[in-house]
Amino acid sequence: MTDSPPPARSLPPWLYYGVLLLVASAFVLHDNSADRDLWHRLALGQYVFQHGALPSHDVFSYLSESTPLHDHEWGCGLLFYTLHHFLGDWSLVALKLTAYLAVIVLIDVTARFYYKAMDLLALSWMLLVALALVPVYVSTVRCLVFTNLFLALWLYWLVRLRAGYKMPAWPFALTAALWANLHGGFPAGLGLLALYGLGEKLNRRPWEPFFRIGLFAAAATLVNPYTYQLWLSTAKAVASPRLHIYEWAATPLGDFSYFGFKLLALATILVVFLLLVTGRARANWDWVAILVVGMPLILAVRHLRHLALFSIIAGVIVYRGVCLLRRPASAAPTRHYLAVIVLPLLIIFGGFLLKNGDQYRLRVAEPDYPVRAVAFLEQNLPATGPAQKLLVPFNWGSYASWQLFPRALVSLDGRYELVYSQQTYRAVTDFFYNAPDWDTALRQNPPDVILLPRRPALETRLLDSQSYRLVYSDDLAAVFYKTESPAQASLQRH
Repeated sequence: MTDSPPPARSLPPWLYYGVLLLVASAFVLHDNSADRDLWHRLALGQYVFQHGALPSHDVFSYLSESTPLHDHEWGCGLLFYTLHHFLGDWSLVALKLTAYLAVIVLIDVTARFYYKAMDLLALSWMLLVALALVPVYVSTVRCLVFTNLFLALWLYWLVRLRAGYKMPAWPFALTAALWANLHGGFPAGLGLLALYGLGEKLNRRPWEPFFRIGLFAAAATLVNPYTYQLWLSTAKAVASPRLHIYEWAATPLGDFSYFGFKLLALATILVVFLLLVTGRARANWDWVAILVVGMPLILAVRHLRHLALFSIIAGVIVYRGVCLLRRPASAAPTRHYLAVIVLPLLIIFGGFLLKNGDQYRLRVAEPDYPVRAVAFLEQNLPATGPAQKLLVPFNWGSYASWQLFPRALVSLDGRYELVYSQQTYRAVTDFFYNAPDWDTALRQNPPDVILLPRRPALETRLLDSQSYRLVYSDDLAAVFYKTESPAQASLQRH
């Protein structure tokens, strides 16, 4: 797309970014529920601090595979634990907010690379993009935020490269090495480079720089504690089926959930349609834009996990089409009366964000987590002797590991594709869903303790088996001890 858009009324930078960043902050600070994957990241970071090395095998589960552990999020766990240990849980909320706002600013700067105006159209577009990104950031910080950050940064560099600016390979290589040690989403960056190269080849423009940079970046990802084994574990994770994992389900299209993404996707389709109808698409046909927007859109429809991938790229690329469709406007700056009206509102809004300290702390509460049941186990599990085998559902496993390790080893947690076989995942899931083969996990490797969401039918089955005894229950969870187990003996002593 090479046409220049008409000039537009501009907003003062302080007003533009003040509105954008404050409203975006409100989007993600209204809920700081702790992400379920946070706990096993903290547990790993704590282990590294205590032992001075990464574990060669999994140490947190009694059902994990005995193969060597190649954790593609080890750096993220070390960073999270360091912040949490020295600064407290508010630092994790601050990291989430900082990463989110950094992505917003990068998208904004990149989207306005050709069309500089800080006008109401640009502000409205960026607020839409910020809203579309909210589902990734609404819970406490997770490792995925680093993939979003590096993706937005690479997109900025790629736009500059296409515009004729010199862009050496070393910034891509350096950030690729960091990316590979923080999150397993680094193949998304390499895929973006491949799509840019393929698109430029179809455009009959120089495509070699993108593939050359891609080779350097791919080689840099080998700078990690596991070298090439990290690629193998990442490939295994990507190929693993995700039964009952909500974020890997298809995006629901028939309701108002994920409203920001759906509005952005509709805006994308509408912009493409109008470019075709007005004939501007033919004059500005660009295979790069088609590939790098179209592929993430397909992935986002297929998997909720990829909503951010599409939102970041569409926020940049589709905005160029929006600018081609805009009507002519005066180049005069916006009247000062707008600033007079908005400035007090920004002050009031900023004060509202700062008034409640709870907005900047982790929220760990029921029904997200079995807080009371785990507190009971903390008090009653044996302090010495072998670790107790704790059968726990997928969504609670990481929290239980963080609170109870090393006194208890869990059956399953959020690292399902990294350390568990599909047979193990299915056996544990079948138990908690009371499937026909519900007792496979009990027979193959009998647990000492069971932490169970309140399900009367399954509780009755356990009691009828006479192998487990109910020792604790509340309105959310129940705890069963194996008869004559060390945990049972410890409870009797208490």
